[in-house]
Amino acid sequence: MKNIDREHLKKLNAIEEKRFLDLHPKSGALFEKAKGVMPGGVPMSWMAKWPGAYPIFVESAAGSHFTDVDGNEYIDFCLGDTGSMTGHSPAATVAAITEQMKHGFTSMLLKLINDFKPEYAVVVLDSKGKNFRHDLFKEYKANRPPAPDDLISQLQIVRKAAEALNFCVLAKDGFEADDILATIAKRAESEGAEVLICTGDRDSFQLVNDRTTVLYPKRGVSDLARMTPEAVLEIL
Repeated sequence: MKNIDREHLKKLNAIEEKRFLDLHPKSGALFEKAKGVMPGGVPMSWMAKWPGAYPIFVESAAGSHFTDVDGNEYIDFCLGDTGSMTGHSPAATVAAITEQMKHGFTSMLLKLINDFKPEYAVVVLDSKGKNFRHDLFKEYKANRPPAPDDLISQLQIVRKAAEALNFCVLAKDGFEADDILATIAKRAESEGAEVLICTGDRDSFQLVNDRTTVLYPKRGVSDLARMTPEAVLEIL
């Protein structure tokens, strides 16, 4: 019986390592970026025990298949070792979550109406595509990835749920939801109205004054912080 040719094994391993690096450049870049926020570049320590140069980063998954950020496709043989024993994103589960999401958003709207009893109520949404800021500054949000398709589809559900409750729903091409929100707030202030804005966006704090208060969610709408001028000053 011949001895194992370890030098030949090293050469084969070097070939495989180079092939891995050539096929996974985006995963490599994300791994280096992740090191700045997670020990070892991974959320859990056992994930660092990877036979290659670094873990691969998954872009999407369905059933027993997944695709990494570099476009490589895989069959997942480890489903039994995860919470996805029935496969990734099974259609029945996705449909149930999507349906439940409608009820969750509806419940939040109803709670806001019951708690604050507004005379007028508006839901403001972002529109797809670029806005006027891109014309002013070509690099505006250039490093921010586009909104996932599943999020965009959920916004359509949100719109339908709000309209079913007789809310006015506004979105305008070329403008962000923040622009519409600020315009409504200033118009309402000029007409003597008290304005309440429920949002988790801290940028809205610049709208706060004696007539406009931001209701900032701590744990959904069940726990809202009233951001008055005094409250904003405390956190600055």
